[in-house]
Amino acid sequence: MTCDPAAAGFHPTGVALVGPSDRLFIHPTARIDPHVVADTTGGPVVIGEGAVVTAFTRLEGPCGIGPHAHLRNAQIPRGTSIGPHCRIGGEVEASIVLGYTDKPHEGFLGHSVVGEWVTLAAGTSAVDQRCDCGPIGVLVNGADVPTGRTKVGSVIGDHAKIGAGALLDCGSSIGAFAHVTATGALAPRAVPAFHRAGPGGVQPLDAARVLAAADAVVRGGDEPGPQLAALYRARGAPEAVTETPLPAPVTLTLRKSA
Repeated sequence: MTCDPAAAGFHPTGVALVGPSDRLFIHPTARIDPHVVADTTGGPVVIGEGAVVTAFTRLEGPCGIGPHAHLRNAQIPRGTSIGPHCRIGGEVEASIVLGYTDKPHEGFLGHSVVGEWVTLAAGTSAVDQRCDCGPIGVLVNGADVPTGRTKVGSVIGDHAKIGAGALLDCGSSIGAFAHVTATGALAPRAVPAFHRAGPGGVQPLDAARVLAAADAVVRGGDEPGPQLAALYRARGAPEAVTETPLPAPVTLTLRKSA
């Protein structure tokens, strides 16, 4: 991360700081409400351009809040990265959440990786630990592959929709454009891309309709780039996939606080 002396500053009236002040990086265009706590004891806290952090949010470093992200009464334990234009509430621990993802309500997300344009509705939870605290396996092509770790959450693909009250088990894999609805029990640990998991089991979705709906999901004037859009459409017909181009990374230019 590069540091530009003109790019960021410390907002002493907006943040209750715990830990060293030289680990707090706040862009001058960010809005920080009163009663926000930033704990830099374990690492830096970075808040990007145009981000909004509302009252009663707690940020524990190391963590990064991307440009124009909106945190509402959120609890962000250490090790979390929130991408640009996300809306985040509830608790997100040790997770990576990419851009334009919505999790604005209460619920838990732990030790997970979440793609772009994902929706996690009210009360959804992605647990990251077994009841017996044993090592967690992840299903790969139907085989349970051991991770050797006792905390593993979910991997959720781009444009996936997790319905209100849905429960994701530790070690879950939710494919791109998949839909998961609440059943009162844990959702299947593996939901393929373009499939729906719900009371009727796991069933394929109409890929054309799902992609058309994704085209209509535009927030902040940004849409998927042409390469990524082509990849999405190819994924709707797996036999057409020939390569997987990656989107350009987002960079922040900040300096440490005064």
